Amino acid sequence: MRRWPERLALVVGGPLVLFGLLEGGFWLLGVADEPSVAAAIEYPFDPEALRGRLRATGERPLVLCLGDSSLAGYPLDLNVATDAGFSACDQVAAALGLPAVNVAQGGLSLRHVADRAEVACERRLPPGSLVLLYAGHNEFLNLPRAPPVVRTLSRLRTFRLLRRWLGPSTGGTEGLAFAGEALTDRDDVLAATEVALRRLVTACRAQPLVVSTLVGNPDFHVPELPELTDGGETLRDYLRRGGQAGPSRELLIAPPEVDAAIVRVTSEAGVPLLDAAPLAHGDSMALFLDWVHPTGELHRRLAAGFLETARRAGLVGASRAPVVGVAPGRLQWALERAAVVNVKLDPRFALAQLRTLTAPQDVIRVGLARLVAGFLLDAPGDVAAGVALVSGRREARARCLAPGAAEACLPWPSRAVLSAAERAELVAQLKDRAPPELVRFLERF
Repeated sequence: MRRWPERLALVVGGPLVLFGLLEGGFWLLGVADEPSVAAAIEYPFDPEALRGRLRATGERPLVLCLGDSSLAGYPLDLNVATDAGFSACDQVAAALGLPAVNVAQGGLSLRHVADRAEVACERRLPPGSLVLLYAGHNEFLNLPRAPPVVRTLSRLRTFRLLRRWLGPSTGGTEGLAFAGEALTDRDDVLAATEVALRRLVTACRAQPLVVSTLVGNPDFHVPELPELTDGGETLRDYLRRGGQAGPSRELLIAPPEVDAAIVRVTSEAGVPLLDAAPLAHGDSMALFLDWVHPTGELHRRLAAGFLETARRAGLVGASRAPVVGVAPGRLQWALERAAVVNVKLDPRFALAQLRTLTAPQDVIRVGLARLVAGFLLDAPGDVAAGVALVSGRREARARCLAPGAAEACLPWPSRAVLSAAERAELVAQLKDRAPPELVRFLERF
């Protein structure tokens, strides 16, 4: 009987000793030591295609723009052929009478932008050119995430090696309610951000470069998502208790440390810097489509700021005043698109936008978004207004609300904003007040 404790110790202790030796060996050899931020979502990039775009301009000066979706001109970057003239990049180029080569793209972190900058700036641009940089809002957005226990285990190199072989555990849910915490520590993300920014400035410092700090919508309140998902609280519950933005805000809007790094790096490199903060003072609904993406007016202000900063630095001479170069109907389309998406992130801001859309282009989407936002905010008048909009377009309603066509009505399913009980409550409210096909749609969307 006395052998059993020894056997038990051998059975339990042996694997632990072996694991300890294995883990220690991995540390000594530097195995699986890459930062988790490197495992974040990547974006396709073709260096030769970018070189081709630059060669196509010949020896003519140009405006080269580096950044993320804000400088790309989201959401009007989806149709560049018809909507050129919206983004600050396009407006600066038009004011200078130069072609724009806009390399900005939605979702890019600064390390992705640096990859593009190292190619775009590898040869001296023609005299009279200008390079603009506006990026940094996506540093926390695309990080790999996992439940807390996986995040803890990820500190072990043995586990990281197994994850690399088997694939990361980064499951998520609809919208930004990711399952678990980022696998990368916040300080490591900020350190990697500054490294990428230094790469970028180093690559383009010989070019006529102007960098801007970032602006975010102060009136856009991103829910404290871990509290909502882990605690079982619904978005409607959160709104009823007056919840405000918490740490999850930096998933969408850059924290102050990113701006601090931009100021620090540009100051050390002697690169002209545009302080964008004063440009965003005023009515947030007139300046932002959502959490960070500018309206045409804010793009115009950014363009004017870029031009003035470049002029003071001696990079450009006199220029025309920038103007928004797209039709009012396209500006309204951008507002409608943003307002509908905003319902699942900040219903308060979304509903304020939707209330201004008295004659929407996409009546069904706007009407559905308004009735859902009104329900979330206990605003029966807006629920009724949404129903009235949808009810007034029978043919469009029939196409949009047909089985299997839900994605044509709303860009998010009900589980992104409503619990099953809340959806049932909404359906019950509308049973005798809305067209039958609308009620059926709400039962299944």
